[in-house]
Amino acid sequence: MSIEEVFHRVEAGLESLGRYLFKPDPYAKLRGQIAAVTEDLEMRHELLRATRKKLKDAQRRLEDNQQTVVLLSSRIELAVKRGEGPHAWHLALEVDKLRQEIAQDRERIPRYEQTIWSIEFKIRQQVRELARLQEQLYGIPEVQRA
Repeated sequence: MSIEEVFHRVEAGLESLGRYLFKPDPYAKLRGQIAAVTEDLEMRHELLRATRKKLKDAQRRLEDNQQTVVLLSSRIELAVKRGEGPHAWHLALEVDKLRQEIAQDRERIPRYEQTIWSIEFKIRQQVRELARLQEQLYGIPEVQRA
């Protein structure tokens, strides 16, 4: 037996001893999956909060702009009656700009609502997945809804 063979046998023995002493955690993979799903849920909740804020801002802006258009329209009428053509023109340009913003917000709002629905749907799926993984890890059955 050569010295190289002796080293290989000693090395193999140490490797076996190491595996015996430091057995891997049988639930490590499951814990990793739980951590990944939890992290993804946190990210999706943050995305949901941000998208809800965008929706709320767009709805508020839409309402404010619509009220401003009504107000400016009455001011335009008054300026025309007074013969203040340049002032009426300036107000009309402002109304045109606001109507463009209103159109953009009317397009955005359904997209935000759809995005929110999609995020909420994915969150519900991940909550069920997290419950399933936790049941596997802790052996606690998922609570049944009445």
